[in-house]
Amino acid sequence: MVSYGGYRSRRQRRNVWIILLVCLIGLELGGNLGIYVSQWESFSWAGVSLEMGTEDPWQVSTPLHDASILLRTRLNLGSFFGLMMSLVIYYLVRRR
Repeated sequence: MVSYGGYRSRRQRRNVWIILLVCLIGLELGGNLGIYVSQWESFSWAGVSLEMGTEDPWQVSTPLHDASILLRTRLNLGSFFGLMMSLVIYYLVRRR
C-alpha cells in the first residue's frame, strides 16, 4: 500500500495500539514473574532491577483541588523477558 502524505489506514493505526498494549502486558507479567522467581537462590539474577522516575511528586494546587503526581517504574530482567515473549507471541498470532 502506498502512503500519501502521512495518511495511514485505520487498520495500521489499530495495530500500533494493540502492539503497545501487548508490550505493556508483557512487561507487567514478566516483571511479576521476575520478582516471584528471584526468591529462589539459583534465580536471584532475575530480581536485579532498575528503578526509573521522578524523586519528588509534582504538586498541582488549585482552590478546589490538590493533586500530586509521581511517575516511577521498576524494570527487572523478567520484564525484558516478558517484553520479548509478548512480541514473539504477537507476531506469531498476527501471521495467521
